[in-house]
Amino acid sequence: MVNGLSSFISLDQVLHLTLGPLLRNYSTTLTFTHMLHSRYKSKEDLEAYSAHPSHIGVFRGSVLSIIDDLMAVDWVAEDVDGGELVSNPGSAIRVTFFKLKEGC
Repeated sequence: MVNGLSSFISLDQVLHLTLGPLLRNYSTTLTFTHMLHSRYKSKEDLEAYSAHPSHIGVFRGSVLSIIDDLMAVDWVAEDVDGGELVSNPGSAIRVTFFKLKEGC
């Protein structure tokens, strides 16, 4: 799963991609174990990434079979200052939380 998802950085729409286990989770009801953080130039690039055949193939082939739950949060950055760690206005960001099945 990690290798498949990490390969998405090569897609033209993806500006940034980080994937790994969660260090802390303070929720007693949302017990996610991993997070994927990705950034895009625009909402349209995020939509193109979501529909990309490589994304769909890896998700269906490597992710769905080993997760119990998934939550994706998408947003478009508006009034922000440009900078290396700050998204440019109009850029899109996705944070996806995964709960791996026991033993995966």
